[in-house]
Amino acid sequence: SKLFTEQFAATYVTGSHSLRLGATISQAKWRLQQQYTRDIQPVTYNGLLANGNLNPVSVTLRIPTDRRNSIKNDSGVFVQDKWTISRATINAGLRWDWFMSAVDPETLPAGTFNQAISYGACPDGKNNLNANCVGRVTNWKDLNPRLGISYDLSGDGRTAVKASVARYVNGVGLAGGGITDNNNPETTVGLSDVRPWRDLDGNGSPFDANGNLQPGELSPSAATPNFGRNVASTTLTDPKVLEGWFARAYNLEYTVSAQHELAPRVSISGGWYRRQFGNQTVTVDQRYDRSSYDGPFCLTAPSDPNLPGGGGYQVCGLYDLKPALLSLPPSSLLTFSRNYGGETNIYQGYDLSLIARFKQGAFLQAGISATRRVFDECNLVDAGIKSVILDGTAAAIGVGTANAATELTEIYPDGTKACHQEYPYRPDAKLLGSYTLPLDIQLSGTYQFTRGVQTGGAGPAILATWTAPAATVTQALGRPLSAGRPSGEIVSLIEPGTQYGQFNLNQVDLRASKRFKFGQYRFRIDFDAYNVLNSNWPFTVTNTFSTLASSQWLRPTNVLQSRFFKLGAQFDF
Repeated sequence: SKLFTEQFAATYVTGSHSLRLGATISQAKWRLQQQYTRDIQPVTYNGLLANGNLNPVSVTLRIPTDRRNSIKNDSGVFVQDKWTISRATINAGLRWDWFMSAVDPETLPAGTFNQAISYGACPDGKNNLNANCVGRVTNWKDLNPRLGISYDLSGDGRTAVKASVARYVNGVGLAGGGITDNNNPETTVGLSDVRPWRDLDGNGSPFDANGNLQPGELSPSAATPNFGRNVASTTLTDPKVLEGWFARAYNLEYTVSAQHELAPRVSISGGWYRRQFGNQTVTVDQRYDRSSYDGPFCLTAPSDPNLPGGGGYQVCGLYDLKPALLSLPPSSLLTFSRNYGGETNIYQGYDLSLIARFKQGAFLQAGISATRRVFDECNLVDAGIKSVILDGTAAAIGVGTANAATELTEIYPDGTKACHQEYPYRPDAKLLGSYTLPLDIQLSGTYQFTRGVQTGGAGPAILATWTAPAATVTQALGRPLSAGRPSGEIVSLIEPGTQYGQFNLNQVDLRASKRFKFGQYRFRIDFDAYNVLNSNWPFTVTNTFSTLASSQWLRPTNVLQSRFFKLGAQFDF
C-alpha cells in the first residue's frame, strides 16, 4: 500500500475573531497478491488408517489473485471562525469532504488451474462488476457544518455552559474500504475448490513421485463448475449509494455540558451526548416480500428459573419462507434503507464527575456515566426484506444468526417487537484518589462499579438464543420448516436489554509507592494490589440456551482476573 498526503492551514487573528482555514488531500494505492505453493492449500487428514497412514479427507485447490484498488481523491477543505462576544464564545465551521475510489486495471495471474484474465478500463470510466472492466466505484461529496457555543454563566469564570452540534462522515479506510474491494471483478472469480480426496496409490499425498497433482484421486465438489471462472454477481449496488452529494454514511452529534467551580480546586461537571446515524444501507433480496412467508406462529419458551417469569410464555410473530420459493435464482440489491422506511440507530449518554485537589498533593475524583442505545428496523422487517434478517444487520442489533430468518419479527409477551430494541441507561461508577504520607509515601486507589455482563450484542445484557426443535415448530407452523433449517427455529427468548442478572462488577485496586531522591537520580518502589475484593465478575457469558442437562447457558466465558499482587521499581537518571 502507498499513501500520499498533502495538507496546509492558515490562521488569521484580529480583535474578537480567529479565522482558520485549511485542506488535507490524500491519494492511495492498494494491492493484494495471494499465491499458494503449487496453488494448493491445505491438504487435510482425519486420524489414521489401519495401515498407519494418515486418513485423507480433502484437498483445497486455489486460484492466485492480484487485486488493485486506489483512492483517487480523499479531500477535506475547511473554514472555521472563533468569535468572542462578551461572555460567549462561538466556534462555527464548515467542511467540504470529497472521496473518490476506483478499481485499477489489473490481471488475474495464470495459475495451475486457470488462465490469466485481464480487466481493462470501462468505456464510461465507471466500474462494472459483471462486464469484466474496472473504473470509478465511489464518488462522494459532503458539506459538514459544525457549531459550538460556550458561555460564562456568572461572568467570573467559575461556571461555563457549552453546547455543540456537528455532522461527521464515516471513515472508509485505505482504498475505500470494503465497498471498493467488493466491486473488484476478481472477487467474482471462484477462487477455491475443496475436493474430496481418495489416496488411491497409498502414498499419503495427492501428488505423485514427480510432484505432480493426481486428478484421479480428487472428486468434483459443488464449487467445481465455477472454479477459476468469473461468475456474474447476484448482488448489485444502487448507483445512488456509490456517488453523489450526501450519499456517504454519516452521523450527527449533539452535546450539552456544564462545569462549575464549587470551591478553590474543587469542581463539578456534567454532560449529555447524543449520536444518530444516517444513510444506512441494506441488502434487499429481491426474490421475496412479506407475502413470501407463512405465519405468523408462536412458540412456547421452555421452563427455566433464569428465564423471565420462569419461562412458559409465548414468543410470537414468527414466520418461515414458503418452500415453493426456495428455488428462485438469487437477486439482491444494496440500497439505502430509507427506501423501505428507514431504520434508527441512536446512542445517548451522560456523565457527572467531581474533581477535588487538596494541599500536599491529595487528589480525589468521582464520576458516574451511563449510555443508552436505541435500534429500530421494524420498517425493514414489515417490508419483508429477507436479507435484513439474514445478514450482519441482524447481528448488529444483537439477535441475528445465520439461520435466524424470523428473529427480528418476534413479538415478546409485553408486545415489544424484536426489531425495536432499547437498551436502558446503564450506570458505570468510578472513584479514584491519592494521598501523600510523610516520608514521601504515596497511597492511591480506585473503585469501579459496572452493571451487567458485557455480552448481549449492542449492549450489555443477558440473552437466550434457543433452537426450538423441528417437531415443535412443525406443530406450531402446520408444516415442516423450509429446507436450510432442518435443526429447528432459532428464537431469542429474552428481550435484549431487559435482563442483567446479578453479574455486577465491584473492583478495588490499591497502590503504595515510596520515592527516593539521590541528587539528579530518582528511584521508586511500587506495591500494587489488584482486585482486592477478589471479585469473580463474569464479563461475558454463554448466550446459547438449551433444555439439555449439558446446557452451557449463562456459563462464564471470561472472568475478571482474581486478586493478585505486584512489586515493581523504576529508576530515573
